[in-house]
Amino acid sequence: MDVFEDFQDKDIRIGSTAKYTDDYKNKVFTIWYNEGKPPPKTLFEKIPPPETNYGVRPSETTLKSWVFSQPWKKRANDLDAGVRQSVDLALIQTKVEMLERHARLGEKMQDMGIEYLEDHKDDITAPAAVRLLVEGVRIQRESMGIPGAIAKLTSLPDEKLLEEVKKLIEETPMEDEIINE
Repeated sequence: MDVFEDFQDKDIRIGSTAKYTDDYKNKVFTIWYNEGKPPPKTLFEKIPPPETNYGVRPSETTLKSWVFSQPWKKRANDLDAGVRQSVDLALIQTKVEMLERHARLGEKMQDMGIEYLEDHKDDITAPAAVRLLVEGVRIQRESMGIPGAIAKLTSLPDEKLLEEVKKLIEETPMEDEIINE
């Protein structure tokens, strides 16, 4: 009979009437969110027993009330939006770094071209010189619109961006005009 009396003295509450600390609820939320928002029945198996309530985990009914509550839904939606924003920022940063590498490469290519032209200026034909002038003006004109070009390029999917690069390479009219050594 002593065991029964000891048991009656303890405040063991199960289900939605049990009181769980905010820290414990936050732990459960974190587990739920990080596990991909599983249903309450699956969540129950993943959560640790609380330090309060004599280690009795919340019932499936209690977990349902938490999982489907407005605060948990809103918090999960806010976190999802933050994740999307972080991914978007990472993608933008990656693309900016790629464009910066391309700009550095383009500058090196220009330097090489200028060096070649200076070394071979007497060997260039009149039509090649006219093409160089026209192409130089076009590049300068396009370079003045860099902000618009960057906005256009950053809005393009990678496939379209590659098509644009290929088109620029293919449209360069000087490939046959440069004098071979």
